[in-house]
Amino acid sequence: MKNWTANYVIYENHVNKHIGIHRNGCSQIGKNGGNGIGKYIGFSNLNDAYEYAKNSNLLIKDCSFCIKNIQNKYSCEENMDIAEEKEFKLNGTVYIARKYKETKRDIIYKETREVVKNIKGIARSYLKQFNENVSKDANVMNTYNAVDLLMKYC
Repeated sequence: MKNWTANYVIYENHVNKHIGIHRNGCSQIGKNGGNGIGKYIGFSNLNDAYEYAKNSNLLIKDCSFCIKNIQNKYSCEENMDIAEEKEFKLNGTVYIARKYKETKRDIIYKETREVVKNIKGIARSYLKQFNENVSKDANVMNTYNAVDLLMKYC
């Protein structure tokens, strides 16, 4: 099996009509010797892998071993219309704050498209430079309101 330099690897299978998306190093890559009926393609980031998969018109399957913990799946983005996105940088990392047409709000890493685990913490850190205080108390400031406030300053 090939040693991948890419961060994400897809398995494209036109016979069984699906694309499997994996993180590099996943035990499921090439589990049948890598000589199956499909082909493997490496990608530097998750967004590029999902773009390729989406354009293939095949069913996209996230690996249940290595992708299951990624909260932000491309298919979720597609089903939940994004109303607004704003990019911002904090401590050298580029993020995207997003509002959906529904009530959902999130912050993702621009590079990997993964949802950050501590959305209010990121908002709190970013807003300090504007002398805005994001309370840790969810009764005072919830994630929805924290993202809305952050987006005012982006």
